[in-house]
Amino acid sequence: MDETTPPPRATPDDWIVRKGDAFMIDFVPVFCDDDEASEALALKNGERVPFGRLYTYPTATLTFGENGKWQCEPPAPNGAEQVMVEDDPETMSDSVAELVENADLDSDFSYTLHFYTWTDELWTFDAEAGKFTRGAA
Repeated sequence: MDETTPPPRATPDDWIVRKGDAFMIDFVPVFCDDDEASEALALKNGERVPFGRLYTYPTATLTFGENGKWQCEPPAPNGAEQVMVEDDPETMSDSVAELVENADLDSDFSYTLHFYTWTDELWTFDAEAGKFTRGAA
């Protein structure tokens, strides 16, 4: 979790910009000060490009009771594949049980939990249409 990501965009097509007769992946100057780096982002017809999509879910509260028993309310949402304590990415875990087991948590406190799912989807660039289609060509 040490990289910086640009702000999200609704669809992969929102990352396409036209530069002269070419299409390329847009970059955010704050994240890339080198114009030459943008040339490496040129798109070719039929090129397959992976896009990561982040799904977020409602938060929950983690509390501890007697004898180390814990409760997550509401329960972890269906489909959520990662969970972490708010503002503490070092606690990123695959489940609430794993987080409780591995994170250094104080049972005298309650914690806000955030749930996520990251997906990697493959999209194919269509130069004639100037857009992506989901999947491989």
